[in-house]
Amino acid sequence: MPPGYPISSTAKDRTWPKASWPHAAEKLVPGGQLLIHDFILGDTRDRPEFAALFSLNMLLGTESGQSYSESEIRKMMTDAGLTDITLQDFTGPTQSRILKGIRPQDPGNES
Repeated sequence: MPPGYPISSTAKDRTWPKASWPHAAEKLVPGGQLLIHDFILGDTRDRPEFAALFSLNMLLGTESGQSYSESEIRKMMTDAGLTDITLQDFTGPTQSRILKGIRPQDPGNES
Protein backbone atom coordinates (compact mmCIF):
# COMPACT_ATOMS: atom_id res chain seq x y z
CA MET A 1 0.00 0.00 0.00
CA PRO A 2 1.47 3.41 -0.94
CA PRO A 3 2.14 5.81 1.92
CA GLY A 4 -0.46 8.35 2.82
CA TYR A 5 -1.56 10.98 5.28
CA PRO A 6 -4.40 10.66 7.76
CA ILE A 7 -6.07 13.96 8.61
CA SER A 8 -8.49 13.89 11.49
CA SER A 9 -10.93 16.42 12.92
CA THR A 10 -9.93 19.30 10.66
CA ALA A 11 -13.02 19.74 8.52
CA LYS A 12 -14.77 22.12 10.86
CA ASP A 13 -13.20 25.48 10.12
CA ARG A 14 -14.56 26.92 6.89
CA THR A 15 -11.12 27.94 5.54
CA TRP A 16 -8.55 25.45 6.78
CA PRO A 17 -9.35 22.40 4.59
CA LYS A 18 -9.36 24.46 1.40
CA ALA A 19 -5.89 25.77 2.24
CA SER A 20 -4.26 22.65 3.67
CA TRP A 21 -5.67 19.66 1.78
CA PRO A 22 -4.20 20.68 -1.61
CA HIS A 23 -0.79 21.03 0.06
CA ALA A 24 -1.10 17.59 1.68
CA ALA A 25 -2.28 16.02 -1.61
CA GLU A 26 0.67 17.58 -3.45
CA LYS A 27 3.10 15.94 -1.01
CA LEU A 28 1.73 12.45 -1.63
CA VAL A 29 3.63 10.11 -3.89
CA PRO A 30 1.61 9.00 -6.94
CA GLY A 31 -0.83 6.40 -5.66
CA GLY A 32 -0.58 7.79 -2.11
CA GLN A 33 -3.71 8.14 -0.02
CA LEU A 34 -5.21 11.08 1.85
CA LEU A 35 -7.64 9.97 4.57
CA ILE A 36 -10.09 12.51 5.97
CA HIS A 37 -11.53 11.35 9.29
CA ASP A 38 -14.20 13.59 10.79
CA PHE A 39 -17.85 14.10 11.60
CA ILE A 40 -18.99 13.97 7.98
CA LEU A 41 -22.57 15.03 7.46
CA GLY A 42 -24.92 13.53 4.91
CA ASP A 43 -25.91 15.88 2.12
CA THR A 44 -29.14 16.81 3.93
CA ARG A 45 -26.89 18.01 6.81
CA ASP A 46 -29.13 16.39 9.46
CA ARG A 47 -27.53 12.94 9.67
CA PRO A 48 -25.73 11.14 11.19
CA GLU A 49 -27.30 12.48 14.37
CA PHE A 50 -24.09 12.94 16.40
CA ALA A 51 -22.35 14.70 13.51
CA ALA A 52 -25.35 17.03 13.03
CA LEU A 53 -25.42 17.90 16.74
CA PHE A 54 -21.66 18.43 16.73
CA SER A 55 -21.98 20.76 13.73
CA LEU A 56 -24.71 22.75 15.48
CA ASN A 57 -22.48 23.05 18.55
CA MET A 58 -19.61 24.32 16.37
CA LEU A 59 -21.88 26.90 14.75
CA LEU A 60 -23.02 28.16 18.15
CA GLY A 61 -19.66 28.05 19.89
CA THR A 62 -17.12 29.18 17.30
CA GLU A 63 -16.71 32.00 14.82
CA SER A 64 -16.46 29.89 11.67
CA GLY A 65 -16.88 26.25 12.61
CA GLN A 66 -19.31 23.66 11.36
CA SER A 67 -19.06 20.21 9.84
CA TYR A 68 -18.95 19.63 6.09
CA SER A 69 -21.23 17.33 4.14
CA GLU A 70 -19.85 14.33 2.29
CA SER A 71 -20.33 16.02 -1.09
CA GLU A 72 -18.53 19.18 0.10
CA ILE A 73 -15.54 17.15 1.27
CA ARG A 74 -15.54 15.12 -1.96
CA LYS A 75 -15.44 18.38 -3.97
CA MET A 76 -12.56 19.77 -1.89
CA MET A 77 -10.64 16.52 -2.33
CA THR A 78 -11.30 16.58 -6.10
CA ASP A 79 -10.23 20.25 -6.24
CA ALA A 80 -7.02 19.22 -4.44
CA GLY A 81 -6.29 16.83 -7.33
CA LEU A 82 -7.32 13.57 -5.67
CA THR A 83 -9.20 10.82 -7.49
CA ASP A 84 -10.98 7.57 -6.61
CA ILE A 85 -12.61 9.19 -3.57
CA THR A 86 -14.47 6.61 -1.51
CA LEU A 87 -16.32 6.52 1.79
CA GLN A 88 -14.58 3.84 3.84
CA ASP A 89 -16.37 1.03 5.60
CA PHE A 90 -15.85 2.58 9.03
CA THR A 91 -18.10 4.24 11.54
CA GLY A 92 -16.57 5.36 14.82
CA PRO A 93 -18.35 5.24 18.17
CA THR A 94 -19.42 8.87 17.68
CA GLN A 95 -20.53 8.30 14.07
CA SER A 96 -17.32 9.73 12.61
CA ARG A 97 -16.49 8.56 9.10
CA ILE A 98 -13.52 8.41 6.72
CA LEU A 99 -13.21 9.54 3.10
CA LYS A 100 -10.17 8.32 1.16
CA GLY A 101 -8.70 9.97 -1.94
CA ILE A 102 -5.77 8.87 -4.11
CA ARG A 103 -3.13 11.02 -5.78
CA PRO A 104 -3.19 9.92 -9.41
CA GLN A 105 -0.18 8.52 -11.21
CA ASP A 106 1.88 11.12 -13.02
CA PRO A 107 0.98 11.13 -16.75
CA GLY A 108 3.41 9.00 -18.71
CA ASN A 109 4.74 7.37 -15.56
CA GLU A 110 2.10 4.75 -14.85
CA SER A 111 3.26 1.48 -13.34
